[in-house]
Amino acid sequence: MVTAAAARARWGLPGADAVLALRAVITNGDMDEYWAFHLEREDERTHAIHY
Repeated sequence: MVTAAAARARWGLPGADAVLALRAVITNGDMDEYWAFHLEREDERTHAIHY
């Protein structure tokens, strides 16, 4: 279902790819595993490489 707000959205290709990938993760039931991976990578990106 497309909302009025989504119909007005202007997506670039990288943003559209990211949204589709996230929707696939959610649809496949992998969100918890993905989110744990994301948090670990974000921690490495912002903290671990600096020490």
